[in-house]
Amino acid sequence: KKLEQHILDNEFVTQVQSTMYQELDTKTTLVNSKGLHLERHNTYAYAYAIGVFQKGEDIKTAYDIKLAKKFSEFNAKEMAETTIKQGVSKLGGISIKTGSYPVVFSNEMFADVLDVFTSIFSGEAAYRNLTPLKDKVGKQIAGTHINLIDDPLHPDAYFKNPFDDEGVACQKRYVVKNGVFTGFNHSLKTASIFKEEPTGNGFNGGISTTNFYIEPTLTSFDKLIIDIKDGVYITDLVGLHAGVKVVSGEFSLQASGFKIVNGKIDHPVKMIVVSGNFFEALNHVTGIGSDFKFNLSGIGSPSVYIESLMIGGEA
Repeated sequence: KKLEQHILDNEFVTQVQSTMYQELDTKTTLVNSKGLHLERHNTYAYAYAIGVFQKGEDIKTAYDIKLAKKFSEFNAKEMAETTIKQGVSKLGGISIKTGSYPVVFSNEMFADVLDVFTSIFSGEAAYRNLTPLKDKVGKQIAGTHINLIDDPLHPDAYFKNPFDDEGVACQKRYVVKNGVFTGFNHSLKTASIFKEEPTGNGFNGGISTTNFYIEPTLTSFDKLIIDIKDGVYITDLVGLHAGVKVVSGEFSLQASGFKIVNGKIDHPVKMIVVSGNFFEALNHVTGIGSDFKFNLSGIGSPSVYIESLMIGGEA
C-alpha cells in the first residue's frame, strides 16, 4: 500500500496498474538407494509496482522490481522514486533517423538478451545441431575482454545450487573466458554422449545454467558512455522470442530508451527497432559497465556498450 501511494503522489501518474510482494522458500532433497542424500534450500522475496504515466496524449508504463533475501531490505519510498524517475523520463519520446549507432544496453536489457541465447551453450543443443558453437570449443567467439560465467554459488545470486537435479556437484565455470569458448554445459546424458565430464547443469530433465552472467568491470555508467557522440541507450525491448533466431544469432527487436548526445543521456526515444547479430555483437563490445545485477531468471549483466547496431526509425 505504501509503495502504491508513493507512486500515486506523482502528478504524471494516472494509476498504479499492479503491485506485488511475494516470498519463496524452496527446499530440494535428493536421496537414492546408494546412500546419496543431498539438500539445498533457497529463500528470497521480490516486490514490484507498475505505474502508468501520462503527459498530454503520451502514455508510458514504468516499474521497479526489487529482489531481496529478507523483507527488511525493501524500501517502498526508494522503489517508488525509481519507478517515477523511469516513468517521467520516458514521456515525450520521439523516434530517430534510421542508421547505425553505438548502442548501450541497460543491465536489465542485456541480461534479457543473454537469457534468450543461453541454450546455445547447452550440450543438448550441440547434440541436436541447434547451436553454431558445436565446432567452436577452444576457439575465439567473442572479444578478448568478454567473460561469460556460470556460478551456482555467486554471492549476489538469489538461488544457490550446490548440486544439480542429478546429484552432480555444481561449480563456478567460465563458459567463455577472454573470448574463448571453453565448452558446453552438460548433464550426465550429454556428458556421456560427448565423452566429457558432467558440469552440474542437469535440471528439470534437461540442461540449464545456474547463475549465468557477463563479468562486470569497474567502469561507471557515466564513464561507459562519455565518448559516445551520437548513440542510443536501450532500456526496453519487446519481442525477445519472436524477434530472435537463436541458432543464427539474428535479432530484430522493438525498442525504446534514450538518445546519447556528447557523452550524456539526452531525450527519450520510442518507436525504434534495434537489429543485429548476437555473435557479431559479442565481438564488437566496446565497453562493459560496473552496474551489475541478476534478474529473476538467474541471468546477470551490467550495462554493455556495442560498437554499432542498426536502428530502424524514421526515414
